Amino acid sequence: MTFGRAEQYNFSAPFYTISVLAIGGGGGGGGNDGPLGAAGGGGAAVVAEIDVYSLQTFSVGVAGGGAGGASSTVGGSSAGGTNGGGAGGGAGGSGLSGVGGGGGGWSGLYIGGIYYVVAGGGAGGGGSNEGSANDVVAPGGGSQPNGANGTSLTGGNGAGFGGDGGGGGGGGGGYYGGLGQTNLGGGQASGGANYTNTSVARAISTTNGNNGPTNGTAAAAVSVSFTGYSGTNGQGGNAASSGGAGIVIIRYAGAPRGTGGTITQDSLFTYHTFTTPGTSTFIS
Repeated sequence: MTFGRAEQYNFSAPFYTISVLAIGGGGGGGGNDGPLGAAGGGGAAVVAEIDVYSLQTFSVGVAGGGAGGASSTVGGSSAGGTNGGGAGGGAGGSGLSGVGGGGGGWSGLYIGGIYYVVAGGGAGGGGSNEGSANDVVAPGGGSQPNGANGTSLTGGNGAGFGGDGGGGGGGGGGYYGGLGQTNLGGGQASGGANYTNTSVARAISTTNGNNGPTNGTAAAAVSVSFTGYSGTNGQGGNAASSGGAGIVIIRYAGAPRGTGGTITQDSLFTYHTFTTPGTSTFIS
């Protein structure tokens, strides 16, 4: 009996488990006009576990914070944070007012079109007019109504104001996250919402971002318990100031097995930390 040549096969190594922390970007604060503009909302947080195989390639999205709105101006806009933050709306054309803050972007982990975890960004705060920050529409991802969760990765842009008034804050980016500015009074910005794909990830904790206060004080960063992280990522911006960038940390037991991000170790875990807004790669 004659045998043909041996064939080459690639078999994935048995899986191991990674823990993932994702925090969305904070929204920028609205511009001032005597009174302070409203602060930006905070980014959401997700902690989840995922079983992976060797040499799987993941895309890592890291949020940028939304830009703060300009003060005492006409028109204009403020940029949304990298990864889907909506732009802040322009100030009214009659008199000088504050521009709305830009929405924060989203952070998360995905392969192709399958999103494992996404932490939505906070909405931008409304710009101030002579009295207070305005309540004009700032949709979440997918141009949803005011204050609604998004249905796509891109937050809607804040509307401009027609008279002597500040612009609306941009919606935060996020897949089923990134609430838009709400009608709670004074242009208050919503914190981001979160998403976990339960078919591929096991959520350990999920936390929506904090709403931005109307007094111009930044929305606090979410409180996260995750070994290897201590910070204030995703904090909302003060009035006229930018929101904080997001972060993604991938952690697993033992020595380094993957590549990507800044790699550190302690006695128990290896950490891959991603802090640059935009898209990076983790190979397990």
